[in-house]
Amino acid sequence: MDLSRQARHPNIMCKRSAISVRGGLLFCCLLLLTYLWIATANGQTGTLIEREPFDQITLKTSGEVIEVYPLDLPNRVVPPVDQRKGEIRIRRVLDNDEYDINWSEIESIALFERRVLEQATASWEQVGDFDQAFQLFYFLQQRYPDLSGLLEEQKRYLAFNAKVLRDQKKLHQALSTIEELYKLDSESAAASQGLNSIATDLVQGYRTKDDLTSAKTLMLRLMQTYGEEKLPGLRQVRDELDGLAAIKRDEAQALVKEERFREAFQVCNEMLVIWPNVAGGRQLAQKISELYPLVTVGTHQLAAVFDSSRIDHWASRRTGRLTKRMLLEFEGAGPKGGRYESAFGSSEQGEDRRSLTLQLDPEIRLVDGSKLTAYSLSQRLRNMADPTHAEYVSHWGSLLEKVSVLDVFRLRIDLRRPHVLPESMLQVPVFPEDMEQRPIADGPYRVAESTPQEMRFLANKNYELGSGRQPAEILEIYYDDRDKALAALQNGLIDVLDQISPADARTLQGDPSLEIKQYAHPTLHLLVPNYDHEFLARRSFRGGLLQAINRKRIFSQLVLKGEDIPGCEIISGPFAPGVGEKDPLNYAYDHDLEPRNYDPRLSMLLLFMAEYELQQIAEKRGEKEGPKLADMKPLVLGHPRDPMIKAICTAIQDQLKLISIPCQLKELPVGRTRDPDGKCDLTYTEIAMWEPINDARRLLRPDGGILGDSSQYLDQALRRLDASQTWTTVRPNLVDLHQLTHYELPVIPLWQTVNYFAHRKGLLNVGSAPVVLYQNVENWQITPRIP
Repeated sequence: MDLSRQARHPNIMCKRSAISVRGGLLFCCLLLLTYLWIATANGQTGTLIEREPFDQITLKTSGEVIEVYPLDLPNRVVPPVDQRKGEIRIRRVLDNDEYDINWSEIESIALFERRVLEQATASWEQVGDFDQAFQLFYFLQQRYPDLSGLLEEQKRYLAFNAKVLRDQKKLHQALSTIEELYKLDSESAAASQGLNSIATDLVQGYRTKDDLTSAKTLMLRLMQTYGEEKLPGLRQVRDELDGLAAIKRDEAQALVKEERFREAFQVCNEMLVIWPNVAGGRQLAQKISELYPLVTVGTHQLAAVFDSSRIDHWASRRTGRLTKRMLLEFEGAGPKGGRYESAFGSSEQGEDRRSLTLQLDPEIRLVDGSKLTAYSLSQRLRNMADPTHAEYVSHWGSLLEKVSVLDVFRLRIDLRRPHVLPESMLQVPVFPEDMEQRPIADGPYRVAESTPQEMRFLANKNYELGSGRQPAEILEIYYDDRDKALAALQNGLIDVLDQISPADARTLQGDPSLEIKQYAHPTLHLLVPNYDHEFLARRSFRGGLLQAINRKRIFSQLVLKGEDIPGCEIISGPFAPGVGEKDPLNYAYDHDLEPRNYDPRLSMLLLFMAEYELQQIAEKRGEKEGPKLADMKPLVLGHPRDPMIKAICTAIQDQLKLISIPCQLKELPVGRTRDPDGKCDLTYTEIAMWEPINDARRLLRPDGGILGDSSQYLDQALRRLDASQTWTTVRPNLVDLHQLTHYELPVIPLWQTVNYFAHRKGLLNVGSAPVVLYQNVENWQITPRIP
């Protein structure tokens, strides 16, 4: 029976197709398509596993090769020649018909899986395509695990591939490959030798990069998995590290005997970094941690001034809680404004909102042992209301009527008019900064040492409000690279990272050694203009700059990294929208105001409008020409020393260049939010607008506010806000102020961010959602960092 008469001469098919075709171009196309079909049918392109499985039968008489669906053979093994008798049923791939064929007509049979194995071997031996070989071997392992010769070919492939990867310095891939070989044959000399050499190379590479954490993690995993006897190279490295760690252990023990606990802590930490499994190392670390608990905090901003009430500097607000306690402190947003508490006692507002009673704790003492009384505090409050006194605060002076001492530890404050939150104005030190005797020696910690890279805070022994168990020292370390800071946290080099981006917070959620927490309230990001600049003094110019900055793109790419995170949004003014419309923090925000969109064409129009306005002013003065945009010096954009903020300012700089507004960046000194040299035209500022009824003035008033100037409309709106006596008038007055700032643009609003921090789980009692990092520092407890 001639089974191959249709397939014997495939070109006949091409000729028959061409008979009915008219036109040379169509004829060529059909020839090409037919050739490609035949080539694919004969397995000449791609890999065999891209097609349905098929066997090949070679006929004796014609030598023709026929493709058939997999033959039904016992154990898929072709019988020996002497056992090939009778007929075998086949189903051809070409026409899907079944035929019976005599074994005597068959020259040979090539099974599909055997041909795949041959193709896999040829892929890496002849072509060097290890990826294709891997796919083919994986297919065979899943579908034909008992195929004879498969295991041996896999082992040859893995051994050679591991060697090639090692020669190419792709050590991680080489290690994965050799581990696969070891799983197949743990007794293989190639597997054992390759595993030892590649693992040793990889660990030594980590040591060269001073990445001992990765080196130790890999060593411990491999030695636990395969046993020390299989890895003599790693045993040698382990012994070297153990010896170095032993030196540090002995040094730390000597320092403990001398009661030099801080130095002992540092040396012990070095020991743990080198090799935590050194004999007695873990016990020593536990002992030193109990004797001298020290917390290391990674940060992107250090402070020069310590003031927990500052709204314009992250680091000052953070460290202020360490070094100084205020008379009243913001503890978080409540249903009607903020909640305020005092470390010195308690406060109670009168029903008519025209009085505030302070009850002092009689146990609070000054450094000299005397008690804090209502007499000394009352004088401080009077001085703050006296225009002739150095401690004068204008908005407090306009509100205070009198202070009455009710008894030694109790006083009453009477106001000229009702005020919804007089507590918000008393976020002040109990005594002036220059007074020698201060209550509870200021705060729980004092500054011991400060450099551009780190700041040491030691526990204040005279502080009476501590639990007695808080850390003996807090060490803040500056990081100029956010990735390095994240790596330091994950590697155990620091205990806390005080500020991480929302996108990084999501990434770290999967780390079982860390706790990721959100701060209680979001912050606002603004550009504060210098009104001494003639163009920036024009509202039209400020509007032009705003619409020249693609805020959505910068925010999404640099801050959110493409994530959609609730509470992170573009803002229409210098007030917080909060996280959702029910957030009590947003009582000043008008949600009906849409933030201005990026519009470079409108931006150019507004910039030229500003130039025209200045020309009109010049003509009124009798001058021929006013200032020109083309002659304007580059704007100087100031920013704090923070890597993320610097990247944002660089993006703003690039976008201003697109509208021909040159811009230069200037890094502000540590702890500064304004340029001491006065050279910055714009300043990137992060604002904690948590109590708008009070903070609006602190931002927008020219007399002592962050803003250097104010229009008469803004001034009138702030006066109306100050005169608000009930919450029913506070809300509309703040909304009016928001609308006015949206129109006037006294500052250029960018966005709101929810803020996160991360700490290792060994740091306890940090709090679930603190206002600032150190809000609960008196209750902190630290366990040793033992890897």
